[in-house]
Amino acid sequence: MSTNIYRSNASIARLARLEGLRNFSRQRFEHVGSGRVESQKIGFSWLEIETAFNNRVLSGVVLNSSYIETQQFLDDARDIVIDRIRDNLQRYNCLKVNTIFNGEFVADAKRSAKCITTKNYELFNTSDLREWYEHVTDNILAALEEFQERDSGWALSRISNLIVNVNKYNSMHEGCWVELRREIMLKKAVINVRSMDNAYFAWSVVAALYPAERNVNRKSSYPDYTTVLNLECIEFPVTLKQITKFEFLNDISINVFIEQESGGKKRNDGNVIVPLRLTREKKEKHVNLLYLQDSRRNDENVIGHSTFIKNLSRLTGSQLSKCTKKKHLCVRCLHYFLTSEKLSLHIVDCTTTNECAIILPNENDKWLSFRGHNKRERLLFVVYADLECILAKKTTDENISRITYQHHKVFSVGYYVRYVYDETMSIYKSYRGEDCVSWFVKELYDLAHRAKTIFDKNIAMAEFTSNKFRNATHCHICERPFEEGDLRVRDHCHLTRRYRGPAHSRCNLQYHDTYVIPVFFHNLAGYDAHFIIKDIANNFVGRVDLLPITKEKYISITKHVKATANSKRGTNRLKLRFVDSFKFLNTTRYVNVKPEFFNRKYLTICGCHAKKIVALLSQISHLAIFVHHRKLRQAFDAILQQFSSSGNRKSMLSANRSFQAQNSTYSTLLQTILLYETCIVVSLKSLLDVRRRYPQSVHDAHVDLPFCPTRERPPGKRNVKLLVTLYNKERYVVYYRNLQQCIHHGLRITKIYRILQFTQSPWLRGYIELNTRFRMLANNEFEKNFYKLMNNAVFGKTMENVRDHVDVRLITRWDGRYGAEAMIAKPNFHSRSIFSENLVAIELRTLEVKMNKPIYVGICILEIAKLRLYEFHYEYIIPLYRDTCKILYTDTDSLIYLLECENLYEDIKRDIARFDTSDYPERKVYDIPRVNNKIPGLMKDENCGVVITEYIALRAKMYALKVIAKSDTKRIKGVKKNAKTITFDDYVRCLNDVTV
Repeated sequence: MSTNIYRSNASIARLARLEGLRNFSRQRFEHVGSGRVESQKIGFSWLEIETAFNNRVLSGVVLNSSYIETQQFLDDARDIVIDRIRDNLQRYNCLKVNTIFNGEFVADAKRSAKCITTKNYELFNTSDLREWYEHVTDNILAALEEFQERDSGWALSRISNLIVNVNKYNSMHEGCWVELRREIMLKKAVINVRSMDNAYFAWSVVAALYPAERNVNRKSSYPDYTTVLNLECIEFPVTLKQITKFEFLNDISINVFIEQESGGKKRNDGNVIVPLRLTREKKEKHVNLLYLQDSRRNDENVIGHSTFIKNLSRLTGSQLSKCTKKKHLCVRCLHYFLTSEKLSLHIVDCTTTNECAIILPNENDKWLSFRGHNKRERLLFVVYADLECILAKKTTDENISRITYQHHKVFSVGYYVRYVYDETMSIYKSYRGEDCVSWFVKELYDLAHRAKTIFDKNIAMAEFTSNKFRNATHCHICERPFEEGDLRVRDHCHLTRRYRGPAHSRCNLQYHDTYVIPVFFHNLAGYDAHFIIKDIANNFVGRVDLLPITKEKYISITKHVKATANSKRGTNRLKLRFVDSFKFLNTTRYVNVKPEFFNRKYLTICGCHAKKIVALLSQISHLAIFVHHRKLRQAFDAILQQFSSSGNRKSMLSANRSFQAQNSTYSTLLQTILLYETCIVVSLKSLLDVRRRYPQSVHDAHVDLPFCPTRERPPGKRNVKLLVTLYNKERYVVYYRNLQQCIHHGLRITKIYRILQFTQSPWLRGYIELNTRFRMLANNEFEKNFYKLMNNAVFGKTMENVRDHVDVRLITRWDGRYGAEAMIAKPNFHSRSIFSENLVAIELRTLEVKMNKPIYVGICILEIAKLRLYEFHYEYIIPLYRDTCKILYTDTDSLIYLLECENLYEDIKRDIARFDTSDYPERKVYDIPRVNNKIPGLMKDENCGVVITEYIALRAKMYALKVIAKSDTKRIKGVKKNAKTITFDDYVRCLNDVTV
């Protein structure tokens, strides 16, 4: 179930309530003369809400006003949904359809709109629509039941609507024979059976099962497919979803591959083979198929068909390596090995991890190093902008099916252009009117052409001292010394004529200008992007690139201004990059704005408001993080990647006891200072894959904090959780120091499967210590949090899961190879969102993933973090308090203890070297010195000497504390900071009522 309801779905839910009530009143009693007629079907109606490309892409909704039972609502909506689908099938023949069930859910005092989305189904004129609708209904009811029964605490309160997304679909077009491209034909790895019917899939399977010795491309060389294959209920052309049924009927396994344009820089012919559909279980009879399309055609009827891959290793060999030896290929990730034994070891991990092709970094980008030297130079222009909207009412027209009651309407735009090298050219502009967004985009287009004119000027270098150039020993760009034979050149700024210094020739060539104009909005992703995206895409020619979170929410939008390309080479095209400043500056901008500022007439306020926002943003334009996007790049081979992925277990969380009221004991919250920073600066050595046994003799001693947490699915649950258990572990990937710690405390290692060893080096120590010093000198919370984030972000980047990246494309036309029709026809089509008649966002399932993040570094950091926490508990707390201490709650870097002792703070004072006490009050009854400020790795009393009197935990990241002479501490993940109505008693009530 998705908890992220898009803007359109939320609007539909509000519309459903109003429209449904109106229809209910109208249908319930229709007055005819002096009598009345009761409607046959009441409680819902059909409404067409969004369309694009002349109704080829549309969304309709079944509105509910009176139904309270989900099964009945879906059953009664069946006829109206099927009628609409049948109407579209008669018009278009083939459709891709999915549904979204929207409802309002409650959990205690909270209410929230949530949705259940079904997958896309391919429907044809011959399809049984009632059977399709039964599948949809069953899936929705099963997902709804599972969501309410598991420990979410949510229950369905009201049925909002059922959205039906209908897309015109041209199927795989197995109707014409397509000749193999020359590059594929020369490899002699694919058999392309020539046939004039739609049964290319069947002929390809027959070619695999009954190989011919000669004339392999003629169907006369094979038995007729109808005599050797079971094709019961199989329709031609065969779709991907029918292959599962075909496999069952014929006891066969089938993989399907497809050609797609590569994103890599070094490909022989620009195309790569990637998996499109992978079988669940490889059987004795196994077939690999290649689906081909005629790339020479660019009309709306792109055709293609299936062919048999005789030798997958030979077909993909050139895209994998120049090695001429025999390759043993993994069909899931398309990585190769030179021996079958290594392939077998690899498949153990790959079967559970990969469902797409894995692309590894090449020789040029396999090392992590700073290469963006040109990003140290400031950009030519930086733009800061803001929109102002009003909530406008729209009149309804009962003659049309699409009704909108209110909408946000942009009526004012303000922007400030800062010319970095000449402040006199900086200017603020604003415009008020219905066409203000179009005006703003036109202004940016003109700005791009102004920038092009400046870049195209060939400005001579200013005078400089020749002796300084001749006597220089280091390149001012890479800061490395000049070696004998290096070609030394004079580098200068092409915008200011300024001589920058001597440089290597190769460095000077890479130190080019950046042809990007950043445009900053505050909260672009959450608001402004919805209003400007249409004009950005359509007002002038140029490709649009997205860095998406979802189909409707983007981190950045990049518009290529095609008209600014170099006329001779077609390069150096200017780009407008729209960025959300909230991603960098998420604190309020109104701290210094007086309340009197807002006590003016509305239009004047809005104009001043926009200007104020723009002015505040422009004050931080000198920050490098606002001007550049930087990206870590790292590489490692496939066995390293798969090995490390299995050790990625995330942070450790545990709520061991639910409720505790304290009398004569101490309860305290201890947190490790700069835990991740401490782990990052140490040397890293090796990871091991082991079989680990947990002896019964140590269970009682380790019951509070067992070693070796694992990510598993709890009994009766659907989602994977991090579990801390006393079970034995098989194939457990662990850092070598953690393994030593486990052995020291009684665990036994019975087998070592693999060892990954790497060179130890504290290569991040200088960076971490620098940020730590800045944090110690910070005099406000923003700076403290900023430098902490700068350290933690390094760890986060090493743990980035590139498999979660989404591929979203903005489409502005229907036909052609890159139009909406071609995207919807792709078998990896996922979903779409309609922005306007000629603008649709389409999400595609990723077919290849480039593994360029150093996950093994992040895993080691996380393991060392656990190591320090276990070390503190088992080697300090346990020997000191033995059976008188209990763990109430654990997090990755913190522990809540229940301790029975004479004086906890005397122990802290005695062992002051283990604790950071810098935040204790100056005058404290325990007389504890304030020392060890922000020293990484030390423990810190979060309550600074104040005893916890009551503690309650509901689950991970959800607990509350009562502390003497202080306000209650409440932690609840997923609730905004401004939610102030939750009290300690609410936690107690949730615990007693067994609801969270």
